[in-house]
Amino acid sequence: MWKPWVNFILGLWLLLTGIIFASLFNSIVAIIIGVVVAVLAFWAGKWQGIVVGIVGIWTIVSGLWAGVQEPINFILIGIVIAILSLIQALMKPKAAPAEPKE
Repeated sequence: MWKPWVNFILGLWLLLTGIIFASLFNSIVAIIIGVVVAVLAFWAGKWQGIVVGIVGIWTIVSGLWAGVQEPINFILIGIVIAILSLIQALMKPKAAPAEPKE
């Protein structure tokens, strides 16, 4: 249950960095990624985890882009988001405990 919280916090971090730092490319990319990650972090569906994983990979690629001024921020956060969300998407849901029969 901690993985969605980490992704949510990282999404908020990217959203705030996009708002605080005034570089146009960094701001737009960080705000879009931050909103997508923060909104989809707690949805337990498989496709949401895959979408957030793809967004994490997009974050890594954005960090490697020459126009990004703080590439380490994008690369590290993208790696964590991609790994956690893809693990969450590929994990089998836990079965509910069986009700005792009377």
